[in-house]
Amino acid sequence: MRRYLRKNRNALESNVLAHVLPFVAGTVNASGFFIVGTYTSHVTGSVARVGDDLAQGDRAGATRAVVLVISFFAGALLAAALAERARKHDRSPYSGTLECETLTLAVIAALGIAEPKGIPWLNALTTALLCMAMGMQNALVTNLSGAVVRTTHLTGIVTDMGIETVRATQWLLHVRRQPNAHGLLRTLFRYRTFPELRMLRLHTAIFLSFLAGAVVGPFLYVRHGYVSMALPIAILVTLILFDRFIGFRTQAKPANQHASSSPQSPV
Repeated sequence: MRRYLRKNRNALESNVLAHVLPFVAGTVNASGFFIVGTYTSHVTGSVARVGDDLAQGDRAGATRAVVLVISFFAGALLAAALAERARKHDRSPYSGTLECETLTLAVIAALGIAEPKGIPWLNALTTALLCMAMGMQNALVTNLSGAVVRTTHLTGIVTDMGIETVRATQWLLHVRRQPNAHGLLRTLFRYRTFPELRMLRLHTAIFLSFLAGAVVGPFLYVRHGYVSMALPIAILVTLILFDRFIGFRTQAKPANQHASSSPQSPV
């Protein structure tokens, strides 16, 4: 079994990127809104809130928004530091981040289940921990994919999907005009490794996985409260075991290599 997993590691890692980690991010991000009243991976919105709150004279609100951004940054910083330290010691660069994210979610669940009273800053602490968890995951996937994929937000993903759809359509129309053109489905299958089609499949899978997590997470939280955090924690523990026994492999491709290349006709 272990030999089979090692042999098919590339496919397994693609599935982790496209299906597993986006699902975890969607679950935590959507559940976090019910827990603390804000989306904890939306750094752009948090930065915008700083300006909005300052314009209205709400310094406390602006401070809270700054804390969200700093917490996300701290999570990404921690993940990058753990990865670099692991590489220097010739260890897996991902287990440390996965373990820290798991521990962070476990602390959030424990705080919620215990429901300590009389702690005015508990909500702020929970929000900061959720932001840190999302920052850690985003940095983890950035390292794992060679800066091609992000899983904690969808703005860039949906933008890429739009660009890739146009490019793939133009390429497909070009191929269909060739004298030896095949049917649509046969053409798509034959040239399924065409870069724009491959990236469109990847980004579509990420979008759908995040959406599934965003549906499942709140559904479980409404019915089971903080115990629902057991689902993303269990998934992360599974990934930790995978990394320990099989190991992820860093992708060395440049960040925007696929975006810089224009669609080419297949030979």
